[in-house]
Amino acid sequence: MDDHRQTSTDFLQVLREGMAVLISTVILALAAWIIGQTFLAARGENVEAYNREKDIMLYVVSLFGTVTGYYLGRVPAEVNARRAEKAASVAQQQLSVSQEKLGEASAVVSTAREEKARASKRLKQSTGELRNVSEAIGKLHRSPRPSAGMGIRAEDSAIEAGGEVELREAKRRIDALLAQLDEED
Repeated sequence: MDDHRQTSTDFLQVLREGMAVLISTVILALAAWIIGQTFLAARGENVEAYNREKDIMLYVVSLFGTVTGYYLGRVPAEVNARRAEKAASVAQQQLSVSQEKLGEASAVVSTAREEKARASKRLKQSTGELRNVSEAIGKLHRSPRPSAGMGIRAEDSAIEAGGEVELREAKRRIDALLAQLDEED
């Protein structure tokens, strides 16, 4: 169907150009004939005939100039119009691509915001849990321990002392992590 439309447009363009050539040729022939008649009338003694021929020649030459100027000016104007249409088409395509990319970027930003909100929520939950664990370790550390003389064997006492060191280290690390999370938040 597109080929048919192209052929139809080509035929109309050829017909239009043919008519323009025909009209221009007729006007050119008429102008040449009138100019010739005017020069022939100028050789004669009849001044009134010469004046009439001169007036007709002025009208025909101005008509020829108008038609020629129109058709000579129309061709570059059509070329510029086609160029402008192509540029507009390219700009429209670029706009469509840009709008698609903008839509995709907007979706990515929306997803990133949702992920940030989820991560922030998880971070707050984790921070709360770490605080609870740190407080629990602190309470365990501060609670009184039975002395070794009250029936606890020496090796149990050594295990408790090692466990207490590990608890202190765990509490110190948790507190450091909490401080870091507070700075980042």
